[in-house]
Amino acid sequence: MFAAQDIALLPTAASEFAKDSDLLFWYINAVCTFGGAVVYLMIFASCFAFARRTPNDKTPRILGSTKLELAWSAVPMLFFLSFFVWGVKLYNDQVQVPPDAPEYFVAGKQWMWKVQHPDGQREINELHVPVNTTMKITGTSEDVIHDFGIPAFRSKFDVVPGRYTSTWYRPTKEGTYDIYCDQYCGQGHSQMIGKIHVLPQADYLAWKEGTFKSKEGKYVTDGSPAWEGRKLFLKLQCNACHNAESQARAPRLEGMFGTNRPLQGGRMVAFNEDYVRKSIRDPMADVADGWKPIMPAFPVSQVDEIELRNLVTYIKSLKPGDLPTRTEKFPAPLGAPTAGPSLSAPTPGGKN
Repeated sequence: MFAAQDIALLPTAASEFAKDSDLLFWYINAVCTFGGAVVYLMIFASCFAFARRTPNDKTPRILGSTKLELAWSAVPMLFFLSFFVWGVKLYNDQVQVPPDAPEYFVAGKQWMWKVQHPDGQREINELHVPVNTTMKITGTSEDVIHDFGIPAFRSKFDVVPGRYTSTWYRPTKEGTYDIYCDQYCGQGHSQMIGKIHVLPQADYLAWKEGTFKSKEGKYVTDGSPAWEGRKLFLKLQCNACHNAESQARAPRLEGMFGTNRPLQGGRMVAFNEDYVRKSIRDPMADVADGWKPIMPAFPVSQVDEIELRNLVTYIKSLKPGDLPTRTEKFPAPLGAPTAGPSLSAPTPGGKN
């Protein structure tokens, strides 16, 4: 029945602190187990050593031993003090946040975790972090006391309304681990769970850009450059031409990044960041083969360098099925033109 169950004695140790915490945990267990075994062994031995042999035996008078009493008081006390000293050191190490660690913000709310990264990315019930990198976590609550706990990191701390509390992590093992609320916070307490994803450095950088595909199929991350680029892509109505429909008036950009594309005149060009930047600033310079040169240029006055970078990052992130659908399918307002401009090349006089 239990053969197929993967039941671990302890959660995976996935942080630097977890290893130290587990050492203390096993030390306390070993001392208590040994101490308990000695006590029970002495009780067992005494049952035979001091057993009444005959009905006429009298209970001997035992005056005790001061040395023995001092020993069984002092030796356990020394072990208990070692628990305390070791535990205080671990606690002090956990609350002393490294000064150069990037700061992540966590807000608890009935019943979810809201996370914001140093660069502005936002997540709900998820946290993506790079492996082997120290990070500061600062938490607060929007309603009641919650507790941000990650068993794999052997770490938890209370998030309290009106206060900021901090801890730090240094993940050492890639993988996906559970986040729990370890403080009862109301009816939905058991549903206040999440996941922390420890990624390789390259995958984390791709995630920050919005180009990393998670196991759930997600690419664009809220607040990332690709997210901002998507908003600008829709704002500029790029999807009116660049879309997945058969009547599209411009190349379908999904999955093109990293490929070679044909241009008018028979040349080939690498579809990379430089080509995308150039095509936005000066679309007539390298026109894609099979398409008419109808795309307008977007100078710095319309799209600044930061916005251009976000657009490039978003186009880089596009995979099959990611392109937004057209938005001009709704009936035109009363009196509005019902036909767009001709797609033929403009005449020298400026008219089609």
